[in-house]
Amino acid sequence: MVHVTDLPEEGILPNIGTLVPSNSGDYLTVSIDPVPVGKLIRKWVRGFTHYFYRRYIETETYLVQAKTVGSEIPDGIRHLHWDKFKMGPGLVIERTVDVVDPVVGMYVFNLWGRIRLIGATIPRG
Repeated sequence: MVHVTDLPEEGILPNIGTLVPSNSGDYLTVSIDPVPVGKLIRKWVRGFTHYFYRRYIETETYLVQAKTVGSEIPDGIRHLHWDKFKMGPGLVIERTVDVVDPVVGMYVFNLWGRIRLIGATIPRG
């Protein structure tokens, strides 16, 4: 854990409580490597695609992408139909998929209402 006096421009505060600044003006931070988080997002996309559609994402046919920081749904696709699933305490999944090929789509994993992770599957080529 590291003490910092200025919050980084990107990231989240590592708590699920209030986001009011501390009285002392410094914060405890935990640095998390985005590479394993990206792997986790891709694993969730693959797993939930199989859970919802009983289909596997073939690496020769599809590319799975992950976004870990500043994860907001792009305005260009916000208007699409999004399904929302409450998967238990602390996890809400939003997804939009192609009507012809439901493997192609985007997932938003919302953890505790604080962390938004985005994963997308797109066709190769």
